[in-house]
Amino acid sequence: MHGAAGLVRHRVERVVFVMTTAAEFFAACPELANYAPPLTSDQEVALDLVCSDREDALPRLQEWLAAVDVRNLDDGVNRLFPFLSERLSELDPKHPLLPFFRGNCRKTFYTNNLLFRRAAQKFAALQAKGIPVLILKGAALIDSHAYRVGLRPMADIDFLIPTEDVGRALEILTSLNFDRLAVESLRDFKHGHTIYDDLGFQYDLHWHVLPQCCGYADRNAPFWQAAEATSFHGVEVLCLRPTDSLFLVCVHGIQWNPVPPIRWIPDSLALLEKGSDQIEWSRLVRQAAATETTLLITLALRYLHTRFQAPIPEQVFTDLGHNTVSDLEAASLPLALVPWGHRVPWTQAEPVLREQVRLHAARDPTRPIFVLLPWESWTPEQTRACESIGAVPIVRANGLPAAWQSTVQGYLAQHASAWVSTLRAHCARNPRESVTFAVRLVGPDHNEWRVVFRTTPPATGDIQQWSPHLEVISIDNAPLEAIPRDAIQIEGGRFTVMRPGTTALTNAEGVLTHYNQQIATAALRASRA
Repeated sequence: MHGAAGLVRHRVERVVFVMTTAAEFFAACPELANYAPPLTSDQEVALDLVCSDREDALPRLQEWLAAVDVRNLDDGVNRLFPFLSERLSELDPKHPLLPFFRGNCRKTFYTNNLLFRRAAQKFAALQAKGIPVLILKGAALIDSHAYRVGLRPMADIDFLIPTEDVGRALEILTSLNFDRLAVESLRDFKHGHTIYDDLGFQYDLHWHVLPQCCGYADRNAPFWQAAEATSFHGVEVLCLRPTDSLFLVCVHGIQWNPVPPIRWIPDSLALLEKGSDQIEWSRLVRQAAATETTLLITLALRYLHTRFQAPIPEQVFTDLGHNTVSDLEAASLPLALVPWGHRVPWTQAEPVLREQVRLHAARDPTRPIFVLLPWESWTPEQTRACESIGAVPIVRANGLPAAWQSTVQGYLAQHASAWVSTLRAHCARNPRESVTFAVRLVGPDHNEWRVVFRTTPPATGDIQQWSPHLEVISIDNAPLEAIPRDAIQIEGGRFTVMRPGTTALTNAEGVLTHYNQQIATAALRASRA
């Protein structure tokens, strides 16, 4: 995976801006044309056993089960256990591990039904207020009879509501308080939000089908228009058509995820096997073009066709190759294939940054655009590049870099005692709540930087006897004053776009948020005294 992204990073800067079609992109970047998801040996074997009809399946299955500890496999393989149960029942019904796998199936059946029953109650609550619900991903697969309920493990249930109803839906589904700007930030810069109930079940509320739909309300419309009515545990909802399910599963699955998303492979093959006559390939090609996901869907379908001989007509690849590819789609592709925390090289990041800034400036030229640049790879040239495209660069370090240790320690030794009474008073009013505040310091480079501190009061004990332990959570060269709430922030390493402001919904701690102004002001007065 890292190799594929690394090989293309120099080509992106040189080639991407003269591309016109997907075929031309892959011709210029052949190292990506045959991209395959990075799999461990256990994942490879499990997928082979579940998804292919190899003649040596039985000895290979027996050899693999004898060599591994089935209770200590990764989450990607664990989610294939129900499929492996069916395979083992077919090939070796007396195998000693079959009861283990069957027990996993029963657990999947039970938890899925419990999740679905509770989700149906939420769907009913939404629809009682006039908010339609469209089920996605695993729930849509089960509803379309691609799988039985006990065969497809589900950590959560994904569903879509109209974009304009996000505020009302959150009022119905949560007890959190939020304002208009918080809702607008979610609506414009995120495609969904995860909600947990009192039993810990997860519900992924979407108001955009994909992240690529954010800011483009019309991109969701075809999914709504083609949706089919269905009964979901007694509640009438809408469900994706098989073509749209295949499209969504492939686009979502081919991208990197911290939980190995290999389940998308049997999901896709099940849709192709049980509903091949329902797949409208021309529609899938159009959806890819409309959502700027042609490159992702091409990689996913090509992998299924090559690795598992999936029945995908060659004409589909020809038609996808004719789709026009935008600069942003082409430059973003390598970023979708590397881990989320992975810092990409500047040569790979800059094309995406330029396109993001251009698009957001065109949508609303009155909003200031701030770009967060990671301290560990920052150069003055990056600052100048951001300024040249009309963005405000902010260099930011998570935690306390080694070069700053003596500066911060000296400052704390001189001023921290003056903050104690203010912190104690605040924490007495807000027990067990962490406090975050910022001050200005002159750094080792002789420039002013903002240093953000955090402290957490004890869970028990006399707060008046508490000695705060101050931790540096970030250092940046942003202004101390709060950034305007209608500003746009782009994180340069991973291109997370959001507006400033921390709420219980955005959970944007540590990303140039509004800090506790009362504590910050008191700390500044104390430090200047």
